[in-house]
Amino acid sequence: MKKILSILILCLPCICFSQSGVKPKDKLVNDGVYLSFDELRENAPSVKRPQLFRSMYDTVFTILQWSRTPSLYYLDKDNQKVSINRQTIVMLAENGTAYIQQNGVFHKATLFGPVIVFTEIYPKVNEPMAVVVTEVKAASRDRMLDTENETVMDYTLENFQKILKRDEELYNEFNAIKSIKQKRKMVYRYIEKYNSRNPFRKP
Repeated sequence: MKKILSILILCLPCICFSQSGVKPKDKLVNDGVYLSFDELRENAPSVKRPQLFRSMYDTVFTILQWSRTPSLYYLDKDNQKVSINRQTIVMLAENGTAYIQQNGVFHKATLFGPVIVFTEIYPKVNEPMAVVVTEVKAASRDRMLDTENETVMDYTLENFQKILKRDEELYNEFNAIKSIKQKRKMVYRYIEKYNSRNPFRKP
């Protein structure tokens, strides 16, 4: 018995240390429809799932299913049906995942924060009059959304360095990496660092 207690006592510091090193889970994006960048920065969508309106016969649907309907509606505080112009929506979020609106299409984000990384993908329709439409990746490119300047740009080393200049310490650290090839590989990691060090702020 004494031997078992001794082992437990010896292991306790290691257990405590490993637990203290566990990072808390990142805060999820709140589900809903974001109609402005202020809502995005505050993680507070003005339109929630229960407000979404699809049709009187179709009450069970997801936010993404709603977003794919030809005309978008929601119910306001007076339970009145309101139309939304698809291209005025900044972002959708469902199950904690953000989808950035570009050209009327919602693109999945792989990294959410003051700098959002997403892949812009558009479906290809081979025959406009076809009954069955198959979605094929006709065009895709990695993009960044700078929420401070409310600007979408290509995911490139050059564009990221312009953003990184706002954090002088991190900018100098990044520039200490001499290899351009290595810098390109580290962009995603440094966006994560930048987001962690620079919380959402209004322009």
